[in-house]
Amino acid sequence: MNRILAAAAVLVGTLLGGVATVGADALSPLQLPAGPVQGIHSADGAARVWLGLPYAAPPMGALRWQPPRPMAPWQELRRADAFGSPCVQTGSMYGPPPPGKAWGIDNVETFGKPVGSEDCLTLNVWRPDSEEHGLPVLVFVHGGANVAGYSADPTYDGARLAVAARAVVVTINYRLGIFGWFADPVLQGPDPLANSGEFGILDIIQSLRFVQANIAAFGGDPGNVTLMGQSAGAIDIYAIIGSKLAGGLFHKAIVLSGLIGSGGKPGHHSYATDLAAELAQHDGLAATPEAAAKLLAGKGTPWVKDYLLSRSSGEILDAMHRNPALAKMPSTPGDGVVLPLDLAAAYDQGQFQRIPMIIGTTRDEAKLFTGKLLKVGNEQRFRMMLQSNPDAAPKYRTADLISPYLLPSLSSAPYNFCNWLLSAVLGRGVNASIGKVAKYEPRVYAYRFDWDRGPEPWHTVYGAAHAIDLPFIFGNFGSGFFAMDFSARNRPGREALTGVMMQAIGAFLRSGDPNVPALGLRWQPWGDGGTRQKLVLDASEQGLNLSLH
Repeated sequence: MNRILAAAAVLVGTLLGGVATVGADALSPLQLPAGPVQGIHSADGAARVWLGLPYAAPPMGALRWQPPRPMAPWQELRRADAFGSPCVQTGSMYGPPPPGKAWGIDNVETFGKPVGSEDCLTLNVWRPDSEEHGLPVLVFVHGGANVAGYSADPTYDGARLAVAARAVVVTINYRLGIFGWFADPVLQGPDPLANSGEFGILDIIQSLRFVQANIAAFGGDPGNVTLMGQSAGAIDIYAIIGSKLAGGLFHKAIVLSGLIGSGGKPGHHSYATDLAAELAQHDGLAATPEAAAKLLAGKGTPWVKDYLLSRSSGEILDAMHRNPALAKMPSTPGDGVVLPLDLAAAYDQGQFQRIPMIIGTTRDEAKLFTGKLLKVGNEQRFRMMLQSNPDAAPKYRTADLISPYLLPSLSSAPYNFCNWLLSAVLGRGVNASIGKVAKYEPRVYAYRFDWDRGPEPWHTVYGAAHAIDLPFIFGNFGSGFFAMDFSARNRPGREALTGVMMQAIGAFLRSGDPNVPALGLRWQPWGDGGTRQKLVLDASEQGLNLSLH
């Protein structure tokens, strides 16, 4: 009982974003090559947890828009009982709560506003509460279009997955948006890594280096690391698999709802100057855009760079929101150093790490991106989701969310058709990516996630939407984006499904083959015998419903 009470107190402190007090249930200090740390037990005592460990120096001041620097080893005991700050971003449905508050309805306070910190390059570790060593390691990269998200999202708590898979589970933060992806002539210098603008990718690679150096102290095997990412995190993993900088840092991959990028095209070359001009006007250094342009031209490029480095992250995001011309950042194309000049072409030519992979999609991918098809805004929709009790009579009707032009006579057919069409387009891109990999790597296992047993209106609005597989992969249903789907009625089926999924992931982490007896069928590699079959993951309200498609 003392263990549970102490861990619960720590969990509350963690969710509230503060530094929890290490109580009687604190773990014994652990000596890492990076320095001594003290973790905690999970709330149920089944896992050991270390939160908020820095894997790189804070990328602030002169280190903004620079490759991550290794974290200097620390000497004093570091309490690892609270998540680190989320990386700075504009608040959204997929982002963090305000500082000091738990994930939930208070998240709306951050919508459209800067939230987080540039001092954010931290990771979290979970492992079973045992003395096992040589455990396989899973490193997870969150999604969010590379502009949103954070590792402390309650869906990503790694305790249950670590125990079920008998593995060490690691989740990471990495730089987002303009702080993670930004190449511009104003920023150019002698370092080709810095000139690439691929800081988010370099952060992920740096986290893998930290794992290689330190994971054995947690009982993990640095020679058996699997990199897993979802959505933008999956796209980033495809990029890292194609990078020459990450060789030997990981050995398998799980790619969820992502595809191989082709390399972006740079936007207008004066983005940094335009951003500085907007900031200068707001700071009162110039009265008009013309005056700001004249001011910056007179100051010169070094001054513009120093000026941008001197502004806070919040000021930069606010400037981007004020000026429509700055709303869309220029992309960072392949640079030939961090990433191939053309990533898709590199895959076509087999120029990538050939490793075992699981590649997954959801049946209704597009239903997460239905904002323009709905008649409620994101804040209202988010409130409705959190106010819905899956075990009570529906609080809202489908017609409360979907426009009557798309839902005539309360029929969901037009809405479902729109999303089927969009999901099919996304699915073709994912299948094309699978084909590029499977042409050279035979150990590619594909799945489609079909579970959609949530109550209305969410059954229609989301169905088996993008990211709905994540709660099942991590085994977390109590809180999170899709919590309104998880009722007592559908619990037997979804618990059976999450159980078999975590078993299969555990098998894949250990051997590169996800087949386990609990599947009840043989999950064949994508190209085995030319079948190109996917394992369809589904469950009724009462039990598993797995098949091959």
